[in-house]
Amino acid sequence: MNKGFLARTKVCFKLNGVRCVVGQELDNEIAYMTARAAALVLRGKKFFVGRDMRISSHGLRDAFIKGLRESGVDVIDLGQVDTPTLYFASGKYNTPGAMITASHNPAKYNGIKLVDKGARPVGKGTGLEKIRKLVETGKFSKKKLGSLKKRDLSSEYRKHVLSFINLKKIERMKIVVDAGNGMAGKIIPSVYKGLPISVKRLGFKLDGRFPNHVANPIRSKNTVHLRQEVKKSGAELGIAFDADMDRVVFVDERGRAVDSSALASLIIKSLLNKKKGAVVYNVAMSRSVPEIIRKFGGRAYRERVGH
Repeated sequence: MNKGFLARTKVCFKLNGVRCVVGQELDNEIAYMTARAAALVLRGKKFFVGRDMRISSHGLRDAFIKGLRESGVDVIDLGQVDTPTLYFASGKYNTPGAMITASHNPAKYNGIKLVDKGARPVGKGTGLEKIRKLVETGKFSKKKLGSLKKRDLSSEYRKHVLSFINLKKIERMKIVVDAGNGMAGKIIPSVYKGLPISVKRLGFKLDGRFPNHVANPIRSKNTVHLRQEVKKSGAELGIAFDADMDRVVFVDERGRAVDSSALASLIIKSLLNKKKGAVVYNVAMSRSVPEIIRKFGGRAYRERVGH
C-alpha cells in the first residue's frame, strides 16, 4: 500500500469504527478494503449492510458490499435504515453487520460501524485493530463471488420496537419530533403508524446535507426549534434524534431537556420488572444508574465500546 493510503487509514480508524471526512480521507477504496478485512476477522458467511441518507453513503455502501462479495460473503442489503435496525437484524439473526453512517457528525463526514454476530460492537479490543492491520497489508485472496439480496425489515423492526410496551395502555398525546433530516424521518412514521399519538414533524425530509441544522441533538443549539415548537404547540413531549438514530434527546412540555440518566433509569426499571438480567450502561451516565440496576435485581456492566 502507498503512503497516502496508509496515512488516510490511520486517520479513519477510530476507537469504535471508521469515521472521517469523505473524499479527503475516507473513500470507496478504504470502504472496500475494510469489507475484505471484516469478512476475515468476523468470519460470517452472511453479512447485513445498511446505510443512512448521507450523499456519500450510497457509493461507500456499494464499495463495501463489493468487498464482502469478493471475500465470498453473501450480502443482505437492508437499504436505507437507522443504526438500531442494523443492530436488530444482527441480533435476531446472529449475523455480522455494517452500517454506513457518520452518526451525529456534520455532512462532510461518513463512516462504517461494524458489529459481530449478535450485534456485538466491533471496536478497540473487539476486533477493529485486526481489521485495520489487514487493511494496511492489502493482501486478500480471491474467493467465489458471494450473493447479494435485498431485504426489508421495517415490519419486523416495528413489531420488535412495539413489543417493549403495552399498546392498550397508550394514552392520546401530542408530541413534536425533530428528525434532523436524518433516518428518523423514515423510521418514526413507520413505528408510530396507528398509535393514538399526534406527531408534529420537524426536519422529516431525508437530506444528508442537513439544511436545518447538524443532526446532533446533544448540542443545545440544535434543539432550539424543537424546544420552541413544543411550547408553541402545547405538546407534552419533544424528541430529537441524530442522523442514524442511535442518539436521542427528550424535552418536557416547557421545552427543557430531560436528564438522560433519569430516562435510562425509568427504562431499566421497566425492563428489569419484566425480566431480571444484565444491563450495560454508558460511561457518560450518572453514577446512580448502576445503583438503579442493582436495586431492581439486575447486574450492572459498564460499556466497553461507546459511540
